[in-house]
Amino acid sequence: MAIPLETIRLFPPHIRERGDRYFHAGRVAITASDEQGVQAVVRGSDDYRVRIRLLRSGALGFECTCPFGRENGWCKHAWATLLEADGSVGLPGLAPPAGTEGHNGAEDPGWQTQVRRLGDLLDATSHLDDMGKRWPATRRIVYILDVHASSYRTDGLVVEVAQQRTGPDGEWLDPVPLRVNQATWLNAPDMLDREVAQMLLGTRPEDGFAPGGGSARRYIVRAAAFDTTLRRMVETGRARLRVLPDSAPTTVSWDPGAPWSFRLRVVHAKKGRREVYELDGAFARGDELHDVHEPAVLMRGGLFVIHGCIHRFVDDHVFDVAYALRTALSVRVPRREAVSLVAELFKLPRRLDIEIPPELGLVHVQESPVPCLALRDAIPGPGGTRRVDGRLTFAYGPTEVPWTSEAA
Repeated sequence: MAIPLETIRLFPPHIRERGDRYFHAGRVAITASDEQGVQAVVRGSDDYRVRIRLLRSGALGFECTCPFGRENGWCKHAWATLLEADGSVGLPGLAPPAGTEGHNGAEDPGWQTQVRRLGDLLDATSHLDDMGKRWPATRRIVYILDVHASSYRTDGLVVEVAQQRTGPDGEWLDPVPLRVNQATWLNAPDMLDREVAQMLLGTRPEDGFAPGGGSARRYIVRAAAFDTTLRRMVETGRARLRVLPDSAPTTVSWDPGAPWSFRLRVVHAKKGRREVYELDGAFARGDELHDVHEPAVLMRGGLFVIHGCIHRFVDDHVFDVAYALRTALSVRVPRREAVSLVAELFKLPRRLDIEIPPELGLVHVQESPVPCLALRDAIPGPGGTRRVDGRLTFAYGPTEVPWTSEAA
């Protein structure tokens, strides 16, 4: 039986070309067929179920469980099944062309066809809904935070949405990419998974192409979404951290406390017989302190990981400073230059929290300076001209600091 031209036109040329390759490769297995339809399993990146059925209107309907087919109906798997059925079990019966004969052999007045199409609309997706919304108890979603892939980016954290299945012994196997359609994902049994799916998939844009509609499930979670989308992922208890490409993902948790703040530290140290002061950094929250070298992961946007726990910090343009201290920046001065080091730090163009060793005898005053101008008579100038000298100082509370041209 030749495939009707009207049916062929449903499939764009590039879809037919891909379906042809699947058909000729023998990837289609017919599992059931009768006068009302054909069912098959097509081997692709996963095993996808395809159904071709005769609609009430006499046209052919196509359903496939692949992500693209779930959204569009027609896909390469459906075309490959159409070719396989046409050459083996045959296609479901086709209705006569519109405007010829109705069911009783008389001329179809048109309204009967339209009523039958209503029936097609009512049950067109029921079969796929059943296939798409079932979530086996032996499968669960996991979220892999790909730190290595994120290290090459500045726009956020790369997250791969994966799935795990249970093995013969009931233990969870290694994660593999998530290969389910959007309906299945959006109907996951855990409410947190459904929330994450809504956040990642977003809304369908006007051009009709749904983000995340393909089989790839890797997303960029931007810093603005760390406290919402990323936190939801971690709160499922199924988030994993992948630091290196070939390393096994490890479990992570979320620090529910307030964000940490970054500070510079001038630290006393001994190098042999010499006493020196070094520039270091730390993340602080109340009485808690983490050295800047301690986190296993430090990310732009205010995120660091210590002992498998994700912490947030206030990234007020301090990430680059913290990263430099962890990697290449090294500042070390002898004791006699420690005060000068502190003075230079306070000249930085952006104000940072600075921890000063008490033995240096320096006091960090947070008050706004008050300018003070003291006037006094000076030695008369040539010809007895009266002169007045002025001395400008700035008062920081009880402390008065003289103005110098170097400070200006």
